[in-house]
Amino acid sequence: MELVHSLESFQSGSASADAAMRRSIAKFPPEVSDPEKASQILSEDSNKLPELLERITSCSDQLEAYNRRLEDEVSNINQLLLGLRAYSLCRHASHAERERTKDKIVNIHSKLSKLTDLRKELTSHVSNLPDLALLPSMTQNLDPLPPVGDLFG
Repeated sequence: MELVHSLESFQSGSASADAAMRRSIAKFPPEVSDPEKASQILSEDSNKLPELLERITSCSDQLEAYNRRLEDEVSNINQLLLGLRAYSLCRHASHAERERTKDKIVNIHSKLSKLTDLRKELTSHVSNLPDLALLPSMTQNLDPLPPVGDLFG
């Protein structure tokens, strides 16, 4: 669930997807990023120094804020990648466990089938044995056994 939340927050508020900020940075005046332009402006009118410093400071603050957001985004992406790797490993392990369980179930079904066949064979064998109650008594005409004392005494 945390992984889904991270993905959603990454999609919605990422600094790299902030087109308005990138347009704003692209529209910075040339004297902010080009030292030669700044020198040229100051050489033409040295009274523009405070205004130029204020513009440079403002642009620098915007860039620093944007860079912090980008660094946070990179950190979040790294955390997200770790989470995705862990999720992938977990899914792989789960899949492997399912395969092992499936193999065990197939093995158990095979053994159960063999046992069922053996039970049928034994039942058939027992049903084909003669009924002893219907056979003539085999002990009817025999002398009784001697007492135990006579046998071992």
